Amino acid sequence: MGIERKVSSVEMMKPSSPTPKCMQKYQFSFIDQNTVLSFIPAVLFYPSNPTIPNSEKSKLLKKSLSEVLSIYHPLAGRRVGNLYVDCSDAGAPFSEAEADCDLSLAVTNPNPSNLKKLLPHETDEFHDLCLAVHATYFRCGGLAVGILLSHKVADASSYLLFLKTWSAVATNGGAVPLPKFELAAYAPQVFATILNKYNKFLSHFQNMNTCKSVFIFYLDILSCQPPPGLAEGDVATTILTFAAAEIATLQERYSAPGRRRPSRVEALSAFIWTRFVSATGAVSDPDQICIVYNAINLRNRADPPLSDHQFGNFIAPSTAFVRAGDSGVDIVRKVREASKRIGAGYVAGLKKREMQLEDIMGHVRASEGVMVKMFFSSLCGFPWWHVDFGWGRPARFGTIGLPFQNLVHFMDTNGGDGVEALIQLSIQDMEKFQAHLSLNSKL
Repeated sequence: MGIERKVSSVEMMKPSSPTPKCMQKYQFSFIDQNTVLSFIPAVLFYPSNPTIPNSEKSKLLKKSLSEVLSIYHPLAGRRVGNLYVDCSDAGAPFSEAEADCDLSLAVTNPNPSNLKKLLPHETDEFHDLCLAVHATYFRCGGLAVGILLSHKVADASSYLLFLKTWSAVATNGGAVPLPKFELAAYAPQVFATILNKYNKFLSHFQNMNTCKSVFIFYLDILSCQPPPGLAEGDVATTILTFAAAEIATLQERYSAPGRRRPSRVEALSAFIWTRFVSATGAVSDPDQICIVYNAINLRNRADPPLSDHQFGNFIAPSTAFVRAGDSGVDIVRKVREASKRIGAGYVAGLKKREMQLEDIMGHVRASEGVMVKMFFSSLCGFPWWHVDFGWGRPARFGTIGLPFQNLVHFMDTNGGDGVEALIQLSIQDMEKFQAHLSLNSKL
C-alpha cells in the first residue's frame, strides 16, 4: 500500500538575521566542485506525542529553521554554476502535507516510492537550491520530516552537524554545535586559473589524449556533469537488512590468517560485490579488472585531524582495482589497501594544483576500459537517532540514495546492532540480483 498525501502549505523560510555582506559569497572547494550535482535525501520519522499538537510542531520547526539558517547561511542561498553559493538570504522552501494513513505504514514499509512522497521534491530538480524541508503529518499524530540537502555544499558528516544544530536550537538544548566554513582553504578551487591558462595546463601532460580527457572532465565538472563511473539511467532500489549474527558470519567468512578481522562494512561490501558479479554475469572474464570505490571522510585523515564541525564536502573515493573472479577475502584486502593510500599526504596535497590535477588524471584513467564499477558509502555510526526537535527521538531514519546505478549505502538499524544496505542497480541487474539471492538464500 502506498502513501497518499495532500500538500497544505509552502513557505520560503528566510534566515532570522541577515547574512553580512562579507559572507554573501560562499566559494566551493575543489572537492565541492568534484561532487555530484544532486540532493542527499533523508526522512526522520517521529511517533505521535499527544502533549504537543501538530500546529505547535509546525511553528517550532519553522522558527528553529529560520534561526539555524542564520548560522548555516549557505543553505539559504542559491548555487551559481559550479563556483559558489550566492548567500543573499533567498531562503529555503518549507512545505507541509497531511497523509491519509498512520506512521506505521511508512516505518514498516520503507520502500523508496513511499519515501519519495515524504520529500520536498525529486532529487534531480531545483538544483539551484541548497536546502528544502517537507513535514508530513499522519492521521495517528506521527510526523515525518523530509530533508533535501545539496551534495554540492555538504557531505554526510556535515548533514548530521546541521541536523544536530537545528535540533539543539529547537530544544534550547544548551551548547549549539556551530559550523566552520574553512574547507575551501584545504582544497581550493583552481578551475578559473586552469581554464584561463590552457596552454600551461597542457604542459602537465605528455599524452595528448589523456590531456584532452582531463580537460573535458574539467569542463564536465564546470557544467556539473556526473564524475566518471557514475551511471545514470533508470534505477531500481532494494533494502537488505543484516542482523548482527549474519554480519558476524560474513566477518568470519572473509577473515584471513594473520590479518585484522573485517569490519562490518568491509564484510558486507565484499558480500554484496561478489554476489552482484555472480548474479549479473556482468563480467565473463574472471581476470577482468573492475573498480570498487569507498567514500572516505578526510577530516580524520588530515594531520592534525580536522574538526567534524568543518562544514562542506571533505570526502574522497578510495579506488580498489579488483578482478571479477576475486574472492571475498581478496576484496576485503584490496579495499583495505586502497583506503590506506588516502592518508595525511593525500589531504595535504589537495592544497596544490599539481596534486589536484593528478587526482583528476587518476579518476580519468581509472574510468577508461573498466567495465564494472560499484560505489560504497557508510552512514554506520552516525547518530541520526539523536535528532530530537522536542517531541522525542525518531523511530526510523530513511534515505533513497542518490539517483545513480551501482551505489550501495550502509546504515545502522534502529537498535544499532544490525545494518541496512540500500542497493541501487539498473533494473535489469536488480532483477538478476534479487533472483540470485532468492535461489541461494541471502547468505
